Amino acid sequence: MSPKVYRYSLLLTILSVAQGWQYKACPVPEHNDGPVTVRLAIFFLVLTAICVGCRFIARWRIQNASIGIDDWSILVSYILFIPATVLIILSELLSMTDTY
Repeated sequence: MSPKVYRYSLLLTILSVAQGWQYKACPVPEHNDGPVTVRLAIFFLVLTAICVGCRFIARWRIQNASIGIDDWSILVSYILFIPATVLIILSELLSMTDTY
């Protein structure tokens, strides 16, 4: 057995033993916080949409100011936040653990 394979198998053995001890030593039952995570992700997605929309409306309508690089970076960040939220929702829907 090569040293690299041996170190990898030793690490897996240590991790599996440690995980078994954790389950035996922890008195709290196993639970799933996935639904709470999904609700929070959707809440923050909506809250961010409202804030970004208010910022753009304030820039265009109230201040009559031009849209700067900071506004476009906020919009790009929000657009990138949408797939992250979708991934959170999909990961919860595809998980098969329903332990509470």
